[in-house]
Amino acid sequence: MTLLEIRTQLRSAIGSPAVANVPDATLTDVINRAYRNITSRFPFHRTRVRRTVSTVLGQVDYNLASDEHVIYDVWNRTTNRRLKKVDNLQLYIVDETTQYPSERDEPRVYHRSGNVLQLYKPPDAVYVIEYKAKILPALLSADGDTPIIPETWHEGIAFL
Repeated sequence: MTLLEIRTQLRSAIGSPAVANVPDATLTDVINRAYRNITSRFPFHRTRVRRTVSTVLGQVDYNLASDEHVIYDVWNRTTNRRLKKVDNLQLYIVDETTQYPSERDEPRVYHRSGNVLQLYKPPDAVYVIEYKAKILPALLSADGDTPIIPETWHEGIAFL
């Protein structure tokens, strides 16, 4: 279904109010909130991606794409080792032990801070880091836009 079809279905479900009373923009906003809600709660194939980044000698921070909502797993593909996720408290402990830039090694742990993936210890060489992420799909805006989730879920967007 397209955005236009979903919006028509939603308008019908709420009693077919006139566009002057309930503008299309209002319905589109409701639809997009439901769309994001569904895609963030269920494991759809098209909302999961694997991406890679090459490390830079001594660099800790690596920018993530703005659509990457959740980071699931991080691997060092150069050495085929999985990196351990650390929380803020563990990060403080790790940061205290790696505060000197001369202390470089193969990254073993990672931390996400906003849209930045932080690797510790700072890399001592170039490594290929791969991570699995859940993305938030682009909002529907044009009448012909179609949700990226399976069509069997499209009707649910209008009724959530």
